[in-house]
Amino acid sequence: MEGKKSSLQFCQSPPPSPGAEQAEGLCHCPDEEPVRRSCRLEERKRAALGAFRALPCEILQFVLSFLPARSLSQLALVSSGWRSFLQEWLQLRSTAWIVSPARRFPGHGDAFYDEYTELGILCRRVIASPALPLRVHAFWSVLKRIERANLSHHEPDQYEPSFVATANFFKAAVPLNCCRSPGERFEAMWQIVRDCIGDDYLLLHQPAGREAARETDLRLALRVLFLSPSPPARHANTARFDRGFLLRALLSKLPEPQQAALIFLCYGPRSGDAIEWNRPCDVVFCTLAQMAHVVAEMGMAIEALARNSTPESIFNLVRRLTKTPRPWLPRYEVTLLLTMGPRAAGAVLAGYAVTAPEAMRESRFISTRMAQMLSLAQLYKSKLTSGEQYTGPILTSLLQAASMDILQVLQHFFRFVPEDAHPKNLVDDVATQAFFLAFNVGGTHFVGHVMDVINPILHYYQGKLNV
Repeated sequence: MEGKKSSLQFCQSPPPSPGAEQAEGLCHCPDEEPVRRSCRLEERKRAALGAFRALPCEILQFVLSFLPARSLSQLALVSSGWRSFLQEWLQLRSTAWIVSPARRFPGHGDAFYDEYTELGILCRRVIASPALPLRVHAFWSVLKRIERANLSHHEPDQYEPSFVATANFFKAAVPLNCCRSPGERFEAMWQIVRDCIGDDYLLLHQPAGREAARETDLRLALRVLFLSPSPPARHANTARFDRGFLLRALLSKLPEPQQAALIFLCYGPRSGDAIEWNRPCDVVFCTLAQMAHVVAEMGMAIEALARNSTPESIFNLVRRLTKTPRPWLPRYEVTLLLTMGPRAAGAVLAGYAVTAPEAMRESRFISTRMAQMLSLAQLYKSKLTSGEQYTGPILTSLLQAASMDILQVLQHFFRFVPEDAHPKNLVDDVATQAFFLAFNVGGTHFVGHVMDVINPILHYYQGKLNV
């Protein structure tokens, strides 16, 4: 019994020291839960690393290829070992996984774009470098891989969503919130572009289409950094900036002859890995929907630019654009006017009235353009109501062209044109030409729709003359 008692006494804890109770009171309950939590976290780290390190590398990479970017981003926070493994995997062996957002999310909804945002956050956590240019170059290599994957997996009319996705990726990977103003942020992004694309910006001084691959790289760089929509509001770590402001800042870096080439390079039609410079100049027939899709994005860019630009600058830009690389066909020029908004279209027509020679004023050039706009807008409306199914960018382009308000165009036209430069009998000529155009296109029924649009224009013009 005594031996058992002595062994029990041996196993008991030693008596506490005199200051132990006071020390216990100092490090009591508030710290117990964080300590317990950190211990569990360390156990999970060791368990995860031990379990996965036992797998062959190929199997582990195969398992990772099924995980979304958000899960991989959280996995990169587990330990430095996981972070280094993911860094090597992402840079060297991730080509098949990078296109997985397009496979997992076939539609271009929020989930598709959020996946690329999470991919940018993952790259920001994994590819760490103290110098911003080094990080940018690393992200740029991943970004070009995304673009090549999108080019090979998307249909020709689905290219543009890839720009929004890559913009989400790059803005999440390279946060520029340290910049205090839009101007500072623009300069920081401009330096990134110069570092990433080098001499590619000089392509605007060369004949169009000479180096198709480098032109596509430049288009990707400019649109991703400056001209694509901002990430959704729930990703509030990136500030929103007006596209018109950034576009004006970009154009200010170039002399006037190259500004139109920049608009076409960034927003013109593209097929595969080449920009279709000659598409608006080509006599090959295309449908109305295709014609609107060719120029709609350029029209949207000019509309954003026109909000805070002078009418003269918009007119000069559009006049050069419709001659890039050669003079456009009239139907493409009219469609561009329909897609650039009332203010920009009015500024362009007013520019022709002010700067054109007297012979052009007396001719029916301006009235012809307005009559063509009236007829073509009604044609686009009839396309949308005919029962044909349009989706994606094609539908957006048709809606943009069909919703143009010609009365607002006329109001902006008279606001920008001085009294002494008003074309004579403008609205009467527009009504006459629109009548014959509509009759030739769609007969009596179509004429009725066009004249319904002309009537409020005639009332407005008559009231202006009476004043």
